[in-house]
Amino acid sequence: MTTEKKNQHYVPKFYLRNFSYKQNQKQIGLYHIEKAFFYPKAAIRKQGSKTFFYGQDGTLEENLSKVEDTISRSIRHIISTNELPQVKSEGHLNVLYFTALTHLRNPVAINQVKDSVQQMRSALLEEDSSIDIDRLVPSLTHEQAIHISISQIGQIIDIMSDLAYKLIINTTDCPFITSDFPVVKYNRFLEKLKWQHGKTGYGTAGLQIFIPLSPILMILFFDRRVYKVGNKKDNLIELTDTNDVDKLNELQVLNSFSTLYFNEKVTNDYVDVLVQKSSKYGRANIATLKMSYLVKPGENINSLRHKNLIVSGATDCETELEISGIKIHSGSKKIENEVKKSTSVTQLRPKALEILDSKYY
Repeated sequence: MTTEKKNQHYVPKFYLRNFSYKQNQKQIGLYHIEKAFFYPKAAIRKQGSKTFFYGQDGTLEENLSKVEDTISRSIRHIISTNELPQVKSEGHLNVLYFTALTHLRNPVAINQVKDSVQQMRSALLEEDSSIDIDRLVPSLTHEQAIHISISQIGQIIDIMSDLAYKLIINTTDCPFITSDFPVVKYNRFLEKLKWQHGKTGYGTAGLQIFIPLSPILMILFFDRRVYKVGNKKDNLIELTDTNDVDKLNELQVLNSFSTLYFNEKVTNDYVDVLVQKSSKYGRANIATLKMSYLVKPGENINSLRHKNLIVSGATDCETELEISGIKIHSGSKKIENEVKKSTSVTQLRPKALEILDSKYY
């Protein structure tokens, strides 16, 4: 049975409406990065979507629509009140769910799953062309990749639950923009330490997550052990400098799948300049794979003839981001020292370690 809902959204329509043209809820400005194409009034119903993206039977599409109904109420409440739900409340859980789901259901995340598998197949065949690669690492269909990606949502929400969050209010005349992959993971802490491995896993020490909710509002999740964000007692910070807004908008360019979205106040010239300025940085979310060594206790790495460990990941968003009101505080020095002494390729927060330990031991 084929569903009648052919046009299936990976960016929710309720979310895109927050950036609509003159708040008409039907149209939105867009800029296609590769084509350098600007269009001020595109139909929202056609954006952030693909034909049968979640399959032709419509089951997953229908389930996601039901989840969106619940999540959207919490997002609308934040926008109408400029207040975040209390931590551990139903509203807080909905915001965590919105963040994880918006990431995991996106073509960028789906392509990472598929690209990682393909890179792994290629690496193994390069080591030994005679192996039965289809048995060892089977190829994935598009729908299988989607289910693998979305299946991570429960664990990601658990791991994210220790992050503090605040609302960023844009008081400038320059609006926040968004994109077809709006959940930007960043890590200024590990970036400053020139950490050579993955920096933006959901359980990583020093993680920051930026999500624009509207042209004037953005949610920031952050590791409270590392960052000081505004005043401790306030659940929001105000941006008064357009340079800060530009820097946050650049993140959307680098994190996007292909398209930027915005309201009527954003001009073609502004986006052209933004894209040009962003071009000096590497694109985020590109699947990576490298061979390394898995060393047994007491074994000398120099005795290994071949690399025996496949490490998959993705490129991080890195722009040397500095935003007014967001600082690495002095209390993070202990964590910094631990990172410098560590021999692990992952630097996890205590909550993530606890969850992973309980899962595997």
